Amino acid sequence: MEFDEAKHLLSRTSFSANTDGITQLLALSRQEAVERVIYQVSSQNKLQLPSWIYELPPLSKFRTSLSDSEKKAFRKKIRRRGLELKIWWFKMFTQTSTPFIENMTLDQKDF
Repeated sequence: MEFDEAKHLLSRTSFSANTDGITQLLALSRQEAVERVIYQVSSQNKLQLPSWIYELPPLSKFRTSLSDSEKKAFRKKIRRRGLELKIWWFKMFTQTSTPFIENMTLDQKDF
């Protein structure tokens, strides 16, 4: 693989194409380079999700029976959890050495 090809592949599958990453791909064929990018995605260590992520949300029937102060506390909890999830995701795509999945799912118009 040539330098420009490796740079293009990394530019399209990550957030940047750095010299170290490009150098690692130079000795590979195109197919090997693509396989390496895909393999690294499936084998990377993932950050621990927030512990509450597997909790079921309360039923709407339950929420309607809450007092005003309980509803306020519930909304605050939901906002806090949303922020926690955004922080987790931000760490995920900034700390991984292979941000292919995050780059592919990121909506570029958000920037």
